[in-house]
Order: sequence, then C-alpha cells, then structure tokens
Amino acid sequence: MDQVNRSPEILIFPAISVGERAATRSRQRVIMECLKKWGCNLDKIPTIMVLGSGGGTRASIACQATLTELAHQGLLDSIMYFSGVSGSTWCMSSLYAHGDWSQELEKAEAEMRSRITEGSWDLDVALEKAKWAAGLERYSLTDFWAYFVVYEQTKMLQDDPLTSIKEQSEKGLVPYPIFSAVDRHYLQQWKRKLAPDAWFEFTVHTAGFPAHGAYVTTNHFGCRFKARELESKKPERELSYLRGLCGSALGDFQTIMDIISDAIKNLLVSRRVQDKVFRVMSEGHHCEKILLDLLSLEIAYLGGKDCLLLLNGLRDSLNVSLTFKEAYKSAEVTIQEWDRMSLEDKKRLLSQLVEKIFELPLVETSYEASFFSFLRKTLRCLLNWDWGSTNNFLYKLDDINAPEVTERKVLHLVDAGLALNSAYPLALHPARHVDLILSFDFSSGDPFETIKVASDYCQANGIPFPPVNKAELDRDAKEPSDCYVFQGGEREQAPIVMHFPLFNRNNCGGGAEADIEQWHKRYPTFRISGYSKDDFDKLVHVAKMNVRHQAATIVEKIKELGRCASHV
Repeated sequence: MDQVNRSPEILIFPAISVGERAATRSRQRVIMECLKKWGCNLDKIPTIMVLGSGGGTRASIACQATLTELAHQGLLDSIMYFSGVSGSTWCMSSLYAHGDWSQELEKAEAEMRSRITEGSWDLDVALEKAKWAAGLERYSLTDFWAYFVVYEQTKMLQDDPLTSIKEQSEKGLVPYPIFSAVDRHYLQQWKRKLAPDAWFEFTVHTAGFPAHGAYVTTNHFGCRFKARELESKKPERELSYLRGLCGSALGDFQTIMDIISDAIKNLLVSRRVQDKVFRVMSEGHHCEKILLDLLSLEIAYLGGKDCLLLLNGLRDSLNVSLTFKEAYKSAEVTIQEWDRMSLEDKKRLLSQLVEKIFELPLVETSYEASFFSFLRKTLRCLLNWDWGSTNNFLYKLDDINAPEVTERKVLHLVDAGLALNSAYPLALHPARHVDLILSFDFSSGDPFETIKVASDYCQANGIPFPPVNKAELDRDAKEPSDCYVFQGGEREQAPIVMHFPLFNRNNCGGGAEADIEQWHKRYPTFRISGYSKDDFDKLVHVAKMNVRHQAATIVEKIKELGRCASHV
C-alpha cells in the first residue's frame, strides 16, 4: 500500500517510505555486482542487515573494526541495511558523515584511533552548546548527556543534521542507515519491553513508530504539530543530539546518575565557570556551595536515600546570604513537611526549592545569566529524570488508533538498549524482508541476552524467528564461541541470524573464562575516557577476528539465500 500523503510532513503508511524504497533499489545494484563476483544466481538478491549492539565506546570502536573487516573480506557490498543501538550509533553517525565511507574504512578507523586515544574535548565548547540547547523549547537530560558525556567519550561533535547524510544512501553507495530509540512512556507505564509499539526509528527520510506506521519527515522531527497541522517549525537537531538520544544507557540507573552528578560537579569547579561566574559575583563562593548542596540533595532523593540531613545543610547554606532568603523559607517549609509527604509531594516541594534558588535576583544580576538558566533547567530535568523530550508530531492525530501516543503533547525517547540492546524489532519489519541478520554483540554481561530477548519478542508478537535453545546458550555464556547460527525451524519465513559475541574463546587469549572476564574488565561500558593506543588496537584486533574467522560461513549463508551456483 502506498503512503497516505494528505500532509507533506506527517506520513501514515504500513510499509517503508518512498525514499527508503528508492535508496534500497539503488543499493541492490551494488549488491548484485558483489554477488556476481561469487557466482551467485541472481534470481534472488538476499536482503542482509548488520546490527551493532550498544556498549559505549567499546561498542563504537568494535563496530568500526567490524565494518572495516567486512569491507576487507569483500562482504560490505552485500549489506543492504545497517542499524545500531547506543554506542554503535556513535560509530554510525561518524561514518555516514564521511560520504561514501565504504571506500574509506581504513582511513575512518585511523581517524577514530587518533581521536579517541589522542584527541580531547573542550568543556567550554560543551557548555556553549548546552546553554544554546537550554534555550530551545524542549531541553532535557539528553542534551546535557550529548554535550558533556558523549562528546567527552567520542571526542567529537557533529553539527550537521541527519538529513545531511542522505546523498550516499540514496545513491546506494553505502548500506541504508537506521538509528534506533524507544518511547520511554511504554517502558514505564506498561512495562512493555516486548511491545513493538515502543520502538522508534530514525532514517535519513523519516522518523517515527514502525508499529503504528506513523512517521514525520526527518527534517520536521521536533516541530510542533496538532492534528496534522504544523503549529511551529523548529530547526532539525544535529547529529550530536541524535547520538545523545540514541546512546544514553551506559549502565544501570545509579551509574548514569553518578556520571551526570560528576559532570555537573566538574563543570561547577571548572576554571571557565569559576572565572566567569562565581569570582565575579559578590557571593560567588556561597552560590557555588549552595548549588553543590542542591545537586547532592537531588541525587539523594533520586537514589531513595534519606534527604533530611542534606536538606538541613542546604538550608544553613541558604541562610548565609540575603540573596537566597526566599529559598531559605522554602527550605524551611520543606524540612517541616518532609516526613509527612508522599514521594510526589516531596518532588513537588524540591522542584519549588530549585525554582526559588534560581529566582530573578540570582539570574538577572549574574555575569552569565545564560549559565544559570541552563543549570536551572538541567537540575529541574534531573529531579524529574526527564530524557529525550520532543514535540509529539502525532498529537491529536486521528489517522491511527493509538490514544496512548496521540494524546501526549510530548514524547520521551531514550536509548533502545533499555528495551533490547540490538535493533531486532527494526530489522524484522515485514516490509524490509530481511533474509540474513549479522548481529554483532558488543554488550557486557550475558553475551546472548540480545538473541534471547529477540526470540522472546518475536514469540510474543507472532514474528517469524529461528529457534533459539536458551539452555545451550546459558551453558556457553561464560566461554562463548565467536559465532552462532540460528536458522530453520517451523517458521520458514524466519531470517537466518548469525550472532557474534565480541569477547569469546576464539579471540581472547587461551579462551578460558578467566581470560574472557579480563577483557570485559579492561573495556567496561561506562569507561568515559582513557583509551590508550594499545587498548584501541587490541579491541580492534579481536573484533576483526570475529569477522575474519567466520567470513566463509557468512558467504555460505548468503549463497544459500541467493541460490548460488553449486560449482562455485
């Protein structure tokens, strides 16, 4: 069925966009030439998709190495789609910015090596970006994460938007990119991690919910719509923001909270903020202490810890200065009511306290009003754990029967790894007809979690998927092999899935459990910085080994799908 196009920006269709169809047709010509070299019967051109999992900088480096080796083995030109989650999206965004990156992977790998091991990030630049974002309609922790965490990890900012990388995809020069996220509302309200409704995708043409067949043109993502009417046009956000949105789950809740807390503390004590903010204020020292006390209070509240001692300390700090007399009164009320209040009431009073601290006397008399405006919004978002806020392009839309989406003015999109750490739901969209999934798992913990959750997801939603013997995988979890092939079974329409655990008994020294564990310890997901050249090179080496050792098997499976000539 063709897409309904009564509005030029909102698109309702059950399949894939016109732009994606055209781009994949162009890509088929490249794939055909690749298969010809292998002597394949071209009656059927198999659709192959590469999936890269999350895993922070580890995933980004390993993803780059995997693609470099796929190209070296002559396999890259057989790939139709490339999709990533979290850290793999950092690699994706940097690659696609290179234009026809399929011809420059060695160069891209060398650039990444230099950037991550020798590069630096600029706190001043990050702060200016964050202050600019704080002036937008929908600022959230995603903005803070993009500029103060992802930028620090990747040593890279990308100011161009996603639509700027369309040309190479439309010409079929590179695999068609699909960035992944999930709607936090589904995960929180219904605990529906296995529901297709939660998944959100970004392509160079459209952004939206595949399960609802509801999209907006990518350059209009973030604009304000109501019942299809464009109420307010917003500029398309840059790739740096998209990397923050797609890559914001570096660990559990406590880890993420600690990273944000440390980033704010480092900002407050930085030379830039000290020189331009606190040292030019008559009560700069008191202000700095109050802000640090407020941050500690919020972190304690979010962590479910006792807050009264911290509240008393903050009140005492506020009492030192007349500037904060109204905030002092607010703190007094909060302390008196604290033990009698519900969690929601506590959050409400803490929100009021934040606003009192950042009232006009502080903001308007400071040398850097925009700094305090940014910090106020950040602390407000932290208290409400507000991530990925964007205008809902489906608000009040009656074309789809999904009131849980259409009645919300704001969407909250977060890292897809919170649902499934590999983008199987996007790969398994029936209109994409994916025949072979090359799933490269760069995650920590259970190396088979993604394949097991994908199997559960498909079973829950009636989607064809090959049989997965979880008991056998559990036995291999501590010492996995470098590749597992899943195919066949009762559902003949299921794709073949090849699953590649990053660290395994074939590429990690002697392959013993202790050796593999050492690799995981050397490359933790939440490692923000500090990669040496040796760290980088060894990680690249093991990632490439997985492709090199299994290249013949990949070709064999592609030939099976392509009904290749038996004499080859």
